[in-house]
Amino acid sequence: MLIDLIQSFIVQHLLILPETTIATVDLSLERFEKLLDPELEFDDALQLLHDIRTLAPPYLHYIIEGAQGLEDRSDNIHMRNLLLFSQEIMQVPRTPSPDDSMSASSGRNNQPSKEKPEIITKVCVTTDGYVDILAELVEIGRIEKVEYEDEAEEYHAGEATDMMPMGEDEGGW
Repeated sequence: MLIDLIQSFIVQHLLILPETTIATVDLSLERFEKLLDPELEFDDALQLLHDIRTLAPPYLHYIIEGAQGLEDRSDNIHMRNLLLFSQEIMQVPRTPSPDDSMSASSGRNNQPSKEKPEIITKVCVTTDGYVDILAELVEIGRIEKVEYEDEAEEYHAGEATDMMPMGEDEGGW
């Protein structure tokens, strides 16, 4: 399931890349063909995701729903991989290109810098229970925990009796 998520993120990143881009990483066909291999190695998939992220637009938003389904506490290797994946999508992945050192400051003609913008990554992870990896990331300060109270359940429980059309004389819209 984790490999499937990484493959999905890779495809989604490819869809948002500009039509023409100067690749500073290896985007050879062989690397993408590996994604179709049922024996795909986690490290290969994660490295390809990392490399594609270096070419991505400066604002990235990830939504992962049901994170508890990604954990397998009985498999230490899987848990390590899940932690590595989580850290990858929550960090700024920009690797400098050879041109960055030359264009980081204004040129002699006072032309504006061609420095790449900072990447801002927002990640929303939802879960129906405790997730070890998320707890660890909160503990080390990589993410902020936001708890949602069960207001939605209270709203839905009263739907059948409380939700009636209101006329103008009853304070309707």
